[in-house]
Amino acid sequence: MGMRVSLRLAVWVASLLPAPALAGAWTLPQGTGQVIVSGFWAEAMEAFDGGGQVEAIPLFQKAEIHLYAEYGLTDGVTAILRTEAKTYASGEAPSLDAARFGLSGGGARLLLWEGDGAVLSAEITGRVATPFDRRARSEERGGEVEALLFAGKGFGVGRWSGFAEIQGGYRLGLDGRSDAFRADLTLGIRPRAQWLLLAQSFNTLAVDHPDAGFAEPTEHKLQLSAVYDVNRHLSLQVGGLATLAGRDALQERALVTAVWLRF
Repeated sequence: MGMRVSLRLAVWVASLLPAPALAGAWTLPQGTGQVIVSGFWAEAMEAFDGGGQVEAIPLFQKAEIHLYAEYGLTDGVTAILRTEAKTYASGEAPSLDAARFGLSGGGARLLLWEGDGAVLSAEITGRVATPFDRRARSEERGGEVEALLFAGKGFGVGRWSGFAEIQGGYRLGLDGRSDAFRADLTLGIRPRAQWLLLAQSFNTLAVDHPDAGFAEPTEHKLQLSAVYDVNRHLSLQVGGLATLAGRDALQERALVTAVWLRF
C-alpha cells in the first residue's frame, strides 16, 4: 500500500478555569499550573491513499497516553512540557509489552496582546525521541520544532459563556521527519457552570519532502467532547474523534478521555 501514516495525536490544550472559559491562546497566571493526562483509543479499517480516496486496510488499533503540563512563569509567559506513550498493532490487538514512548519535549507560550476578551499569543515547542527508548520504531525517532500563532475571543450567549479560537503554524521535522502546516479551530460553550462543550477541528497539511524517512500525512479531524468540572482543581473530559478526510492517512475513529488537574 506504501502509505506513510502518522501516529501523532493532536493534543488540544484548554484551560478549564471557571467562566469565562479560556483556551490555549491564553497564558496562565503567574504561579499557577495544570497537568493533563489523556487517554486515546483508536481503530481504523480504512485509510486515505495518496489521492485522498478511501481504501480498505487490515484492522489497525492503537492506544496512547499523553501527559501535558504547563506553568505560569509570569502572567505573560507559560512554560510547557509534554510526553506520550503508545502501543499499536495491525490485524491484532495492541499489547502492553510493545508499548513505548513517543516524542517528548517542551517550550513556552508568550502573550502578545490582550484586551476586551480577546487575546493574541505565540508558542514554540520542540520534541525529540525519548533517548532511553531504544525500541522506538523509525516513525518515533527524530524530532520536531513547532511554531504557532493563536487568536482567541471570549463571548457570552445569554447566560452561557464561551470562546472561539484559531491557531496556525508550521512544524519543522528533524532527523528524517518531514514538515507540515497546522491549522486548528475550537469552539467552546459553557451552558452551565460545571460543563464545557467543545467542538474542535484539527488540520495538518503535509509538506512533501523526498528525503524524509517519515512523512506527515495530510489529515482533517473533528473532535467533539464534554468536560465536567468536579471542582476548581479537577475536571474530567470524554469525547470522540474522527478523521473526515486526508491523504496518506488512517480513517480513524477514536475515544478520547482526559483528567485535568489544576494548581
